[in-house]
Amino acid sequence: MKKVPAMEDTEAGLSIGESHAIIKYLAKKFKTQENWYPHVDLKRAAKIDEYLDLHHTVTRKIANLIFFTLFAPALGVKDPNFSSERAKKDATFALKIVENNYLSKSKYMIGDEISVADLSAYCEIEEYFMFLGQSSTPWPNVTRWMKLMGEIPQVKEYDDKLKKFV
Repeated sequence: MKKVPAMEDTEAGLSIGESHAIIKYLAKKFKTQENWYPHVDLKRAAKIDEYLDLHHTVTRKIANLIFFTLFAPALGVKDPNFSSERAKKDATFALKIVENNYLSKSKYMIGDEISVADLSAYCEIEEYFMFLGQSSTPWPNVTRWMKLMGEIPQVKEYDDKLKKFV
């Protein structure tokens, strides 16, 4: 499909695109720990799937705001349909959803154990605060969760590289 991300599992004879489809495939193939993407707890898996689907229609819009605010002008890319005001409202809406619907009652996005939903959400949200210099103060649950996520060595490594890039 000429899209990124993409993955080819030559052993299985499978080419697959879309980040969340790749994540779910790998979790099932390699039977990851139950918390990352459940194989037994179908209710938890359904809630993770719910967020992963919501991510593309809600949280992912933060990436559009970042791209069209910071990178598109330097690249000479224009989108006549892009509205800075609309994109800012979309970002605020995404943060409200994460703050109130996912992080208000639990340590992580889906309960008290980390999952692939946390990794997916973290990328866009961290980049929002880092690239656009926004304060996380209005979002206490998001702020708490981001500090928790930042303690994970691999996430810290990602953050350090992102800070250098910024």
